[in-house]
Amino acid sequence: MSGKQWMVCLLMLAGSGSVFVAGRSVAHVSSRPNRFSGNLHQAQVEKHFPRSMPSDAALAQLAEIAPRAPRLARACAPGRGCSTHLSMPMAFEPNRGQADPRIQCIGRGTRLTVFLTRREIAVRFANAPRMGSAGAAGAVAFRVAGFANLTWHGEAKLRGESNYFIGSNPRAWHTRVPHFARAEAASARRQLGVVVYGNDEGVEYDLRLAPRTNVSKLRLEISGAERMRIANDGDLVLRVRGSDLRMKKPEVYEEWPGTARGIPGAAVLPERRRIDGRYVIEADRSIGFRVGPHDPAAVLVIDPSLSVAYATFLGGAGSDTASSIALDAAGNVYVGGTTTSSTTFPSTSGNRMGPANGPAQFFIAKIDPTITGANSLVYLTFLGGSATQAGGRIAVDGSGRVAITGTTTSVDFPVTDSSGPTSGLISGNGNDVTISEIDSTGSALIFSTLFGGSGAESQNAAGGIALDASGNIYIASDTQTTSVNPNSTDLPVTSGAFQTTWDGQVSDGFLAAFQPPALPGGAPVLKYCSYLGTNSSGPTSVGGIAVDPWGTVYIAGSTDNPSSNFPAKNALQAAYGGGDSDAFLMRISPAAQGAADVLYATLLGGSGPDRALAVAVDSANPPRAYVTGTTRSANFPVNGTNAPYQNTLRANPLVSGSANAFLTVVVQDGITAATSLTYSTYLGGSATDAGHSVAVAAPNQVYVTGSTSSQDFPLHDNLQPFNGAADVFVAKFDPTLSGAASFIYSTPLAGTSPPGGTASAAGYGIAADGAGHVYIAGETKAADFPTAVTTVSTVNGFQAVCMSCQQTPPASDAFVAEIAESSVQEPSVYFNLGKVSFPPVPVGTVNAPQPVAVLNGGEAALTISDIRVLGGYAADFSLIGQGACIGTAISPGPTPQCSFEVGFTPSVVGPETAIVSISDNAPGSPQVLELVGAGQGPLASVSPLSVDFGSQLVNTTSDQRTITVSNAGNQTLTISSVQESGPDVSQFP
Repeated sequence: MSGKQWMVCLLMLAGSGSVFVAGRSVAHVSSRPNRFSGNLHQAQVEKHFPRSMPSDAALAQLAEIAPRAPRLARACAPGRGCSTHLSMPMAFEPNRGQADPRIQCIGRGTRLTVFLTRREIAVRFANAPRMGSAGAAGAVAFRVAGFANLTWHGEAKLRGESNYFIGSNPRAWHTRVPHFARAEAASARRQLGVVVYGNDEGVEYDLRLAPRTNVSKLRLEISGAERMRIANDGDLVLRVRGSDLRMKKPEVYEEWPGTARGIPGAAVLPERRRIDGRYVIEADRSIGFRVGPHDPAAVLVIDPSLSVAYATFLGGAGSDTASSIALDAAGNVYVGGTTTSSTTFPSTSGNRMGPANGPAQFFIAKIDPTITGANSLVYLTFLGGSATQAGGRIAVDGSGRVAITGTTTSVDFPVTDSSGPTSGLISGNGNDVTISEIDSTGSALIFSTLFGGSGAESQNAAGGIALDASGNIYIASDTQTTSVNPNSTDLPVTSGAFQTTWDGQVSDGFLAAFQPPALPGGAPVLKYCSYLGTNSSGPTSVGGIAVDPWGTVYIAGSTDNPSSNFPAKNALQAAYGGGDSDAFLMRISPAAQGAADVLYATLLGGSGPDRALAVAVDSANPPRAYVTGTTRSANFPVNGTNAPYQNTLRANPLVSGSANAFLTVVVQDGITAATSLTYSTYLGGSATDAGHSVAVAAPNQVYVTGSTSSQDFPLHDNLQPFNGAADVFVAKFDPTLSGAASFIYSTPLAGTSPPGGTASAAGYGIAADGAGHVYIAGETKAADFPTAVTTVSTVNGFQAVCMSCQQTPPASDAFVAEIAESSVQEPSVYFNLGKVSFPPVPVGTVNAPQPVAVLNGGEAALTISDIRVLGGYAADFSLIGQGACIGTAISPGPTPQCSFEVGFTPSVVGPETAIVSISDNAPGSPQVLELVGAGQGPLASVSPLSVDFGSQLVNTTSDQRTITVSNAGNQTLTISSVQESGPDVSQFP
């Protein structure tokens, strides 16, 4: 089988500000079929699988439309709607009551939040911790001296809107809050106009002085900066919490009214002439402006660009997680998750607008991928209360209604019915499950309700949510005892449920089904609720839920049940396999027929720990269930009808946590009701691997994503090699085939590590449309994730900017990526190791060279055109014998046909990194291999780097300043002398 894949679109969901309002825009893709929790939409099911068609015939028909060989997409082609710039411009919202009343407008960009008041422009940066005052909070406020009572309003309305369902009081909810591209204000006498707007790096503001206004009187008062200086290039450098914020040298123009130059319908543009301008620091520490000769009758425009240029940018103000992704029938993209990012006014610690800085809130974002730029955001909706929300899993129906579930510890979570906090939540020892649905505009709650008992819900896994063809909502998760509530017997089980009572153990799973109200704002109907009866003496976890076209429900999870009391029925494995846990899979028809509702319940496990983390279902007749997760069992069941791709556990049993992912396919016979294993395989290497999500476009198109730290993870037609500490993996299988033929492709998605740090990434969600387009969501700590995109200049539609990756240690940003497929056979590149690591040696010492072998994992000959070392420390690494690999045709296969060596001689104390970059004819070129080394030696570090005594009277003595010298190296530092120098050295005793 052939198979190559290519990265087409990527979205970094940074932890900065709110996930989408903070300046992220999804990659623009063409319309795709609808998804129900990652499954094929009903219309697509009936198109490819008519219910009267036998399953074999359906499979044969589908084989003709299934893409068999993915390859690298060179660009987001015109007409697909792909934006070449994914960082959404700053959007401004008027304050409709969602923020502190002193704020008139709020602007959110990729790395900062701007608050506009009558007196000032306040900027909170993405890495600012929440504290009391503006200065202490890492925020900076700019005030134009002498000009108060500014009245701000939005200009250039955007398509997007925000909705805030925060708290239980509907009067405090705010919907349809518009977005604007910029905000403008004027002073009372209109001598001064201010325009604030965003750019790629931060925020800009224009100061517009009316004709004959004395510019020499204009002053900026800045608060929140520890020190200020004017750099040699004319930039104003502000020291904020140990980092430098740079305000670019002002661009100054004189402006006159323009003309349309006789062109009908043309815009009237102003005439502008640039003049000289610069900053000055006045005696009172305010900032003044000096401008060159200019016409006093012209409007004077001063444009100081405030770019966020922290030397060690830390990312977001909170933690933002995109936990799920879905598409509607029109191809719109929906992302759900949680956010703790702050939009609090900088000088106020207790106010909140939407997501507070601390407790997490749910968010749902809808993006129109056919529109570029800021207008691609259709809406952004927040839900939550005053405490913490967790989860944020979503499902979308064909009309664009979004259902979301999770848990809350908020007693004021917004509800539309009479449901209230349970005793477990009120006691402070539990929580409640939330189930909410919003309309297609994102501005109205169709319903929102609380669900739970006296115990704690979703403690062991996030559970899942799914929709059926009638719009009913299904959720599944776990419930367990707490120290205060020693049982969880009071879930609102319904009559006829197959398990109406608590199993008496520590935890159990549950299934609940809801029918939305007929009219928005009503109460949903609880149609079905049952315990699962897993009889776990320890934690039960529910990894996921899926619904087939006939309304039967599939639940996958794990249980520890050494007593073999699992409620097995029509099981392919009835007995507990051993170890700390076994995976399980249940098929349930919620028909209120008691025990008969369970169509089958089976364990999946061996003698080691096994966990099911996700489940999907196809639309064949009978349906097949697809389960993925992680296992440490050498005897995990892989004896399916079709032979596995990988039939042995490759994880190292001597290494703690070492495990392999797995994919298992289960089907129930429609006549005998017996279950069978049609396909089951390990997938992994010698370290730690886990499958987190599975998607089924068709029985012969099954996709798995997850995380791997195995440098020897199985690769085939890979887009890039393994890099960093842990990578996302994306694998495609055809379980209708056996052995190696069932393995279509497998690729890591990764980035490289910063000096002294580690880079990691994980995939948590995947969806596929059957037309060769695959969508992956997850998180990464790699600033260049994925290197297959960020190093290929011919790939358009990307701006891989990880705002939190610069932190030490790096923090995670979320991502959404698209892989597209075609049938061209191509080579691929991987190496015999995941990175080249050199032991630390003293500076200047030549390290022993390390060998590197290049392998071709594709299906066509590989030709390498160039091998070089790149990166900040590239000069300290050397290549030996690389010429033998260049220009030679390397055949596909696991045997190395090309190798070279890498040397390392450190020139500095501390960690050094670089990459080997290989240019070739494979998708994803150039591929990179991470190089890591370190130099040993002492390293003097002085703090602070400068001391500012300010203005001082002649012949007076200032307060003393303390200068600290520390050793930042890894060997003993000896100070031989401390000396002063300079023309005024005598004045600094």
